[in-house]
Amino acid sequence: MMDLFQATARTADSLLDAITAGVRIPVHLTVTQNRVSLASVRFLGGRIRLRLHAAFLQAPDAVLQSLASYLRDHRREHWRTVAEFARSIHLTDPAAHPRRPRLEGQGRVWNLAAMAEDVNRTFFGGRVECQVGWGRGRPVRRRGRRSRSIRYGSWDAITRSVRMHPLLDDPRVPSEFVRYILFHEMLHAVVPAERKHGRQYVHSAQFRTLERQFPDLARMRVLSKTLLDVLV
Repeated sequence: MMDLFQATARTADSLLDAITAGVRIPVHLTVTQNRVSLASVRFLGGRIRLRLHAAFLQAPDAVLQSLASYLRDHRREHWRTVAEFARSIHLTDPAAHPRRPRLEGQGRVWNLAAMAEDVNRTFFGGRVECQVGWGRGRPVRRRGRRSRSIRYGSWDAITRSVRMHPLLDDPRVPSEFVRYILFHEMLHAVVPAERKHGRQYVHSAQFRTLERQFPDLARMRVLSKTLLDVLV
């Protein structure tokens, strides 16, 4: 099984290679944890000094291509793509960070903690850091109306947590489907949202490509629809 974490991760050296293609002068790159200045460029005559937040190690290829173009031609439209990605990075001062929620992983049927650990190890080499648990409560069905959708899981990038819909804690839900939802939400930790033309795409082309690594994905997508008739 491909290690999807490794497949999307870059090193500082590979990041530098990606953004200096065609640049004719030396580029000095510093990868930082600076939460104020996420990306800065200084053109210093015969060299370029570039500082990027570590989140750029997972930036979409289109962002890095725009950055490389900016280093070559200094055109502002290329920098705007880089700036949009920087604005999409959800970073706050640790002192002001929201308190991580207390999530219960042991359900009546499924133990999310154990399942998430296995998914993490199988698909991400155990390198995704997050906590996983069941959401609270069950939705109240309005009389005479039937819900036709469920948000099976959600990813919070600030608290790095995955919440799973409590309706999935049911013996009628296949364990592989619970694993798939965990995989889908944990993949968000690896592939950040992508901004294009002023819009944010949570499920980018890269995300969809990597999602296809999950076994029997077509069946999982069918289950996501047919389970509505069972659970709601």
